Amino acid sequence: MASADKIVAREGPFEVTLEAGKDYYYCTCGRSKKQPFCDGSHKALSSGIKPKKITVEETRTAYLCGCKQTKSEPFCDGSHASLKKEGAAKKKDACGASCVKGTLGLLAIGAIAFIVMKHIKN
Repeated sequence: MASADKIVAREGPFEVTLEAGKDYYYCTCGRSKKQPFCDGSHKALSSGIKPKKITVEETRTAYLCGCKQTKSEPFCDGSHASLKKEGAAKKKDACGASCVKGTLGLLAIGAIAFIVMKHIKN
C-alpha cells in the first residue's frame, strides 16, 4: 500500500461513540466524505488501501485518528501534534506500513483512549 495515497483528513482526532457489537469501518485513506468512517473513496485508488474494521465489546467513546499517521490505527496517539512541526509538505504523507497492524485488545484500546484524553486536556 502506497503511503502517498493516504492524506490527512483532519489535524486531530474524531470523537465518536462506538456501540457494542456494531461493526464500523474506519477510513484509512483520508478521502472519505463521512470521516472518520469509510464511504468507499479508497476504491478509486490503485494502492490497495482498505478500511479497518472496528468492533467493540462495550459501548464507549473513542478518539479515532484524523491525520492517518497514528501508530495505533484506528485510534489517535497524538501524531497530529507533529504535523505542525513538519510543515505543509509532510501533511499529505501518512504512516503506511509503519502503522500497527492487527486488532488491539479492549484493554489496550482503553489505555490508548486514556492517554489521548489526557493529551487533549493538556
